[in-house]
Amino acid sequence: MPSVPDVNLCQSSISLFDDVCVRLNKAVVFADDGFAEILHWHGGVTSLLNAGVQDVREFNSFESGDTNQPKAGFFISTPFTAKVFSILQDIICVSNFRKVSVFSNIPPMMHSVIEYHSTEDEMRAFDSFRMQILQWLEIKNEGCFAELVYLPLVAAPVLPSLFLLPTHHNVFPLLPTDIQHVKQKYKAENRGLPGLSDVEFGHLPRDLQLRLKLLTCSLNSVMELLSISEEVFAAGCTSNIVAAELAALGWNKARKKNSQRKASLVIIDRTLDMASVVGHFQDSLLDRILSVLPRLPGHQVDVAVEMMPICVPVSNLNFVTLAPGCLSHPDDPIASPLLNTLAMLKQKEAVMEISRHLIEALGKESLDVKAPFRPGKIGIEQLAANVASFKGKTMAIKKHCGLLQLVLAIIQTIGHPSFAKLDSLLALEKGLLQCLGDEDSQSPVRQILQIIRQDEKHSSGRFHSVDDFLLLLVFICSLSSDHCDMTSEEKAEMKLALTTAMADCGKEEEIIRYLDSVHKGDQAAMFEDILDKLRNLPRARDGLKKYRNIYEPGSLSSQAKLQPILKQIVEDIVDPSRPDLVDVAHKSAGFGDMLKSGFGLFRSVGKPRPSDHPLLILFVIGGITSTEVRQVRDVVSAAKGSLQVLVGSTSLVSPTDILQKVLFQDNLLDVDH
Repeated sequence: MPSVPDVNLCQSSISLFDDVCVRLNKAVVFADDGFAEILHWHGGVTSLLNAGVQDVREFNSFESGDTNQPKAGFFISTPFTAKVFSILQDIICVSNFRKVSVFSNIPPMMHSVIEYHSTEDEMRAFDSFRMQILQWLEIKNEGCFAELVYLPLVAAPVLPSLFLLPTHHNVFPLLPTDIQHVKQKYKAENRGLPGLSDVEFGHLPRDLQLRLKLLTCSLNSVMELLSISEEVFAAGCTSNIVAAELAALGWNKARKKNSQRKASLVIIDRTLDMASVVGHFQDSLLDRILSVLPRLPGHQVDVAVEMMPICVPVSNLNFVTLAPGCLSHPDDPIASPLLNTLAMLKQKEAVMEISRHLIEALGKESLDVKAPFRPGKIGIEQLAANVASFKGKTMAIKKHCGLLQLVLAIIQTIGHPSFAKLDSLLALEKGLLQCLGDEDSQSPVRQILQIIRQDEKHSSGRFHSVDDFLLLLVFICSLSSDHCDMTSEEKAEMKLALTTAMADCGKEEEIIRYLDSVHKGDQAAMFEDILDKLRNLPRARDGLKKYRNIYEPGSLSSQAKLQPILKQIVEDIVDPSRPDLVDVAHKSAGFGDMLKSGFGLFRSVGKPRPSDHPLLILFVIGGITSTEVRQVRDVVSAAKGSLQVLVGSTSLVSPTDILQKVLFQDNLLDVDH
């Protein structure tokens, strides 16, 4: 087989974005939140303005173009619903546009399916939308031009080996408790539906079907951008549904037939292993930054960094808006690779590398180095002292802006009051993990009850929050069904302990918002709901044969440890002995593919494996951590093969993000679009 160059999603995405920027010269641009976040990871506003864009504004009804702006570009990442069209009409009708370009990252065929429930005419919806826009434009001017352009820009290339799909950040795999809602829907029809693994696309509510269809389209757009032909594999209920939809997608046949590159796409449910993400075993500084700092307004991935430490106060603050810093600096030759450093190195190593670059920047600007670089002896005090040398130095700040934002993110994370809790929760999780399977130890539930009660006695008030205690419960219950069954007495004690903790904590707790918004203050119903979800968490792996265990019990010679399912799957994929991947299903679209899959009545063909192609794409529905990305990289590197691996997910998550999705979000009925 001839060698194929490595794919580069970041380069392909930025090249596509640059081509679009050329078309927007002298235009005013409007972008919705989903597209704005995608553009943010491609250079954002800076790239648009450098390309000649006159202004960048939010896509809402209160915005408009100036009278001297005849050209507009709209970036819309959602289906063209009545609400979207209303906003589009509001903007166009109060502006003076003569030329309008609307960019959608949803394929034309999908728009036609949504609008007309038909696949007969791919461009039918686009043509109809274009004519409607022309009518609005020609109310004020004649001879106007309107176009709708499909732009397969769906991925945010956060790291060289990691991409995210921000517009699908709320998509989460079905939970075992969701099966009850599905059964209720089909009760009148008397259709059998024994378990989660039996749920099919047709069983789902129409709104959820649409969300999964749109996710399927986005995955197809990634494959299209990379110009690859993929074989699809899946592990988990929701992943199997999405993989089957992608394999059967009618409008990708030409791409798959003509693509020179071959790849394997393995889609995996987050719910198969939640201990690896709700636990605090992540030693990546990027994961910790995401756990501590607030999200950048309107964004699901990037964080807001306070920039005041390097700014000089002005006399009249009423007329000054200080924008927050962030982590994304794709055009910065120093900051961009350093973000990968924060993800791929352990905390101590990452801080040392960042400090070295900071001192080099001070030297280039002839500024004072207040804390010299000493390997192994770098803390946030040294970083804060050195970054303070940039204060008020406008030109120096401009040159090293990306680096300074990363440094400030580290300082604000490690110095944050909640940072100490991360290590405390890690110690508690390690203690609970070591006691699993130990007949002489209390049950994990009893130990968590004891932790809650001891926390109440803390001299300065509760150290941990209710959400922290719930994270411990999710962590331990997701490991095995043996550890999450509670007696009636334990249930009553747990409800009382959590109720007491709720009374002690502030209203910013996720559980407080859930109590008010969903259960209307009914604590009894809320706790029954939460305990039911906790008890059923490990049932997400009921259909698995090999990957049912995600931890290794301790012994006299070794401690108990987590066995992340993503790591297990990748180890088996790259294993030269080629073990049978019994829990990773291959999805085929036609009879020829069935032959390849092992239905070999007429020819002898081996069962397809994800390692059959030079590129392996792992996609996790429901979120991933940068620590898991590094674990995948380490496993593949240790195999010393030629396999290239690209990891993707719907979001980059923190433990509290997963807590919200598991306990406080109706993943079956909630609607994004």
